[in-house]
Amino acid sequence: MLSPRKNWLSGLFSKKSNHRAKLSRATSQRESSEQLEARILLSAVYHSLATSNFSQDWTNTGLITTSNDWSGVPSIEGFRGDNLTAVTGADPQTILVSDSPGVLSVIANQTTPNTNTSGAVAEFELANPVVAMQGSGTADAPYLQFYLDTTGRSNINVSYLVRDIDGSADNAAQQVALQYRVGATGTFTNVAAAYVADATSGGTATQTTSVSVTLPAGAANQSQLQLRVMTTNASGNDEWVGIDDIVISSDAAAAAPINLVLDYSFDANNFFDPNSANGAAARAALEAAASVFEARIFDSLDAIAPGGSNTWTAQFPNPATGANQDVVNLAIGANQIIVYAGGRDLTTPTLGEGGPGGWSASGNQAWFDAIEGRGETGALLAAGSEADFAPWGGAITFDTAGTTWNYGEAAPTSGQNDFFSVALHELAHLLGFGTAASFENLISGLSFTGSASAALFGSNPPVDPGLGHWQNAITSTLLGTGTTQQVAMGPSITVGTRKLFTELDFAGLNDLGWDVTAPAAPTLIKTEIGGTTVIEGGANDTITLSLTRTPNANVTVTLTPSNSQIDLGSGAGVAHAVTFTPASGLAPKTVTIAAVNDGLVEGNQTATITISTTSTDTPFNALTAVNVTANIIDNDFLGVVPGYTNDFATVAGAAGLGAGWTVYSADADTTNTWFAGTDAGNRLAEVNGFGDTAPANDWLISAPVNLNTTTGEVLKFDSYTRFTDSGTTSPAVRFRYSTNYSGVGDPTAATWTELPYTAPSITDPLTSSGNIDVSGINGTLVWFAFQYTSSGTTGSTSSQWRVDNFSVQPGTVAPAFAIAATDATKLEGNSGSAAFTFTVTRSGNTTGADSVDYTVTGAVSDGANAADFTGAALPAGTVNFADGEASKVITINVAGDATQEANEGFIVTLSNPTRSGTIGAAIANGSILDDDAPAPVVWINEIHYDNIGNDAGEFIELAGTAGANLTGWSIVLYNGGGGATYGSVISPTVTIDNESAGFGAVDFQLPANGLQNGDPDGLALVNNLGVVVEFLSYDGVFTATAGPANGMTSSNIGVSESNTTTVVGFSLQRKNTVPGTPGVWGGPFDDSPGTLNVFPGPSFEITALAAAKPEGTTGDTTTMTFTVTRSGDTSGANDVTYAVSGAAVDGANATDFFGAAFPSATLSFAAGESSKVVTIQVAGDVNIETDEGFIVTLSAPT
Repeated sequence: MLSPRKNWLSGLFSKKSNHRAKLSRATSQRESSEQLEARILLSAVYHSLATSNFSQDWTNTGLITTSNDWSGVPSIEGFRGDNLTAVTGADPQTILVSDSPGVLSVIANQTTPNTNTSGAVAEFELANPVVAMQGSGTADAPYLQFYLDTTGRSNINVSYLVRDIDGSADNAAQQVALQYRVGATGTFTNVAAAYVADATSGGTATQTTSVSVTLPAGAANQSQLQLRVMTTNASGNDEWVGIDDIVISSDAAAAAPINLVLDYSFDANNFFDPNSANGAAARAALEAAASVFEARIFDSLDAIAPGGSNTWTAQFPNPATGANQDVVNLAIGANQIIVYAGGRDLTTPTLGEGGPGGWSASGNQAWFDAIEGRGETGALLAAGSEADFAPWGGAITFDTAGTTWNYGEAAPTSGQNDFFSVALHELAHLLGFGTAASFENLISGLSFTGSASAALFGSNPPVDPGLGHWQNAITSTLLGTGTTQQVAMGPSITVGTRKLFTELDFAGLNDLGWDVTAPAAPTLIKTEIGGTTVIEGGANDTITLSLTRTPNANVTVTLTPSNSQIDLGSGAGVAHAVTFTPASGLAPKTVTIAAVNDGLVEGNQTATITISTTSTDTPFNALTAVNVTANIIDNDFLGVVPGYTNDFATVAGAAGLGAGWTVYSADADTTNTWFAGTDAGNRLAEVNGFGDTAPANDWLISAPVNLNTTTGEVLKFDSYTRFTDSGTTSPAVRFRYSTNYSGVGDPTAATWTELPYTAPSITDPLTSSGNIDVSGINGTLVWFAFQYTSSGTTGSTSSQWRVDNFSVQPGTVAPAFAIAATDATKLEGNSGSAAFTFTVTRSGNTTGADSVDYTVTGAVSDGANAADFTGAALPAGTVNFADGEASKVITINVAGDATQEANEGFIVTLSNPTRSGTIGAAIANGSILDDDAPAPVVWINEIHYDNIGNDAGEFIELAGTAGANLTGWSIVLYNGGGGATYGSVISPTVTIDNESAGFGAVDFQLPANGLQNGDPDGLALVNNLGVVVEFLSYDGVFTATAGPANGMTSSNIGVSESNTTTVVGFSLQRKNTVPGTPGVWGGPFDDSPGTLNVFPGPSFEITALAAAKPEGTTGDTTTMTFTVTRSGDTSGANDVTYAVSGAAVDGANATDFFGAAFPSATLSFAAGESSKVVTIQVAGDVNIETDEGFIVTLSAPT
């Protein structure tokens, strides 16, 4: 056998590229402004909400003692907002630009807001101290700015009190707005919920407005967040507005799953080409591998948002070339990790390479830390002490030459390399396994000292000498299954196998800094695409099924329909299964729900499809999804025929309106629509829009009407109305028809044509519509509808309507015929006939005489034929109906027999109705059930005839099915000289016994010379029906001229008993190497009358004779020999094949043998021969190499 080749996986790690060496400056013209902005920002410390809430109520008047000096106030500064707007009275919500570096502003130690008219920010030392803002011609939009660090925080809530502290007569609409931005540059975002349209009232200085808002999610988990509370230069005389009792709180941010963003923009070799089958499959497998990590790894990685002077370059090996690739100012969202993927020719045997990328940057230290650490402080520790890892991303590439990939969901087969396994491996390298400093810091010698890994493994797990992988042989479990396999992060993978990511692999990622969690419980998601209505022969429903995370074992989803009218892809009414594998990822599976187009009239139905799962991955076992309800529209249903009336007196059907009638509300108020009403005890259909919550659009839809069976049809109904709808053109009820309505659901999706009718006047009694001619409308399914509308919901914009006595009358009604099985599944019997009955019905017009023809044909599968019916002909005939007769019974007579056969089916079909009649159910099925036991299998198994003249004990042995009753059977003896019989023989009345596997033998002794030993002679085995089962001869072949075998040519058994060499007590026998089969004639052998003859077949074995020798030098050949022995039955000729292959370890190859090919040949044993010698010629050489082994394997014995 061939030893599996091992392909090696390598991890690529690109180090940071001097990321603090490129601290470039802009031109000298910009340098002064940058330095000024830096000075301002450095005076404000970003308050970390992770340490405490932020609060300020200004009661400590010592915080601000000098104008324009905010150094005593943590994390707040005030600005005048000069030139932020040129508009007086501007809405501060619309001022979103930054005036950085801005004009710092605070007028310290003020006490008289009523007389202070400066436009600025000021500190007022009142009884309740406060910092306030007031606009002016210079201070266009003064504001307070807050500096916050929200790393690891969510739900950022900002609350403050807006105070009117100006008691002067000044009065203006003093607007106040709250805004925020992430980082120190760019525009702000307005928080609409915090807007105060007018925070002051003239002369009182008592108005206060509380503001409390939660900032959008984008403000959470940011290392730099700036808020500003702003007012503007108001129209009129501005007033001082204080901002007091400031509290900014937050919640701890829940770690979120990482998002591996797969980017194929550098896949120049089209390894992941979505337009090719392999490329699309590779993409799907890579996405499935990424989902494995996204389900288990949670973290709080900050976004990387370049801007202003903060720039950077991502660096990584180009997946298509391996050369260094730069991407400038890549913007990366929170928890996003960019994965550049592609393929190229990697050096054999490398299957893939992957690792995190490097970077260079220009900006300040906080910017460098934002790239390197992404908010993870453990990633910023000194070299050798790093305890976390937060990459921006990196690159992975896969071999494009010399590798046979398996991209599929199923595990690979022999000779294939599993792409899903390699994708998992390389993505883990990109996430730092074997590549991050925090991983390397945990390696001691050849052991990994991470606590999570050690706890899971039971000790420090060993690593490969390259220090980037686990030791290849170690194993771990798969979550949810208890299955143990080799770790995914070993250095190699065996061809033809799949390695999933084990718990030890995840523990290694956890130790290097990722938050590896137990995954959320999986769920099965079902999405309906095509609606819930399916039509026989028409529209289908499509559903998709998906899992919320990737399993570690196959998950089989079974969909089971409750109705045999539904086909999910495995047959009518049959459960259908789809399978998710670990390599399926989160890709959905699609199932089509179709109605079985059966040609039978069942009416519209509803089916429920239940959905459940089975899996050895425990959390995925027994998942369920919400059942699918499918509304089945029967395309074979013929509507009610003219002559139909509905006086709404019954409670059948929707809301008591009659069988087949439906109501639908196409407006927003779906609960108020048509209903079954009464008027002085008379039931009718009623609708009233008064009290509705929306203008009405309500439909009353009739049962479908078949207008193809009659001519000259006329429709009419009665209606009544009261209350005028002043906003609607009269009448408020429109009468329409449709031939393409589905019969269920929203009627507005169909085409409806309006029919005129005589409408009632207000307060009239029920008024007839008059005769409405519908004779020009054709179709077996025609729906009529009353559409009620109103222009509003009150009495003056709605009206009341009633409908009664709906009818469709024909000019001429045609009869309709149908057939159904009555008693048509039964046993055929052994003789005589069995009556199978069917009922033919006539409906519609039963006046007068009618007829319809019927014919019988065999079913498509195991169909009956003419011989199965009385008279040996397929029945046919005509069913005649007298005046008023509505049903008739057809009797089909099936002929009985004693022949064992399969159950058979037949079909009775109606045709040729009189008077243009229609046929609904045109066919009915009959099933003939076979009641005959299978015929016994019997054969001549052993004979002994007179071979020495005075031999005794001559006999004939029969073998066959145990329990076979041989009454009526006979053995007839034939003289081969003229072909005539010379003695009838035996009429056995015995039963064959059970000796082995349901078979046995029985012998019949003959007197001396009872069997002739002529040249040739023979015998015939005849069954109880007189049929010759076997006609055999010995010592030659002849043709029978008399008796039951007359005209038949014998079959020579090919062996005989010699009158000179055969020992008395021997016989000619069939070799039954398998019990229950006649076998091959042989002998003479020691006789065994009455017992089955079982002979073991030959067996072969090979042993080394001289097979361990030096190979010799170039040009030499060395002979190695092996012995093949044959045991068991060696009486005949046999063949066996041998072939040479390399050993599993240090195996020889084809060049090691003479002729540069692995030797193989077939050995032929003659009768009686028991051994053969195999000679293998080994070619010598002068190469220095290890000892090599080879294997000689036997196969295909005859």
